[in-house]
Amino acid sequence: SPQTAGTPFSITVTAKDAYENTVLNHTSPATISDNTGTLTPALTGNFTNGIWSGNVTITKSQNDVRITVSGNGKQGVSNYFNISAAPLHHFSINNIIDQIAGDPFLLSVTARDVYQNIVKSFSETVDIADNSGTVSPLRSGNFQDGAWTGNVVVTQAISNNRITVTRTGGTETGQSNLFDVN
Repeated sequence: SPQTAGTPFSITVTAKDAYENTVLNHTSPATISDNTGTLTPALTGNFTNGIWSGNVTITKSQNDVRITVSGNGKQGVSNYFNISAAPLHHFSINNIIDQIAGDPFLLSVTARDVYQNIVKSFSETVDIADNSGTVSPLRSGNFQDGAWTGNVVVTQAISNNRITVTRTGGTETGQSNLFDVN
């Protein structure tokens, strides 16, 4: 079933013999990992009657994730499942080079969770501002798959300008790098 990045979920690991019988006397911990490289913890606790249950956390959103358990020279893998992004936390903005006042340039904004995953479900808008107070438009179009790209214009020359975006009606923000407008 789908899981959410950063939210612990329970797994159960059962030590089995070649005939799929539970190995009741298996008690040693096993290493656990996944194909995102972000699973914690990396080691189970001790098994009881050949079984260990516990919570794990994966912080990278990705499809077709599998968990691998290894111990005593044996290995097992889980079914495939998906990890979706956590809720919107902030926005990232593409690198902006120096600009010329009055000339449009592309602004790319991406919705991110606390783990830097793209929040593809975000389809709202952001308010756009800058240090000069002359950026337009003042609002983006609707995001698609967690991203928006559009032309903006700054009409006043300014050193060390920065664009700030804020979720329309919300508090989540993002800032660009500093750039000059000549």
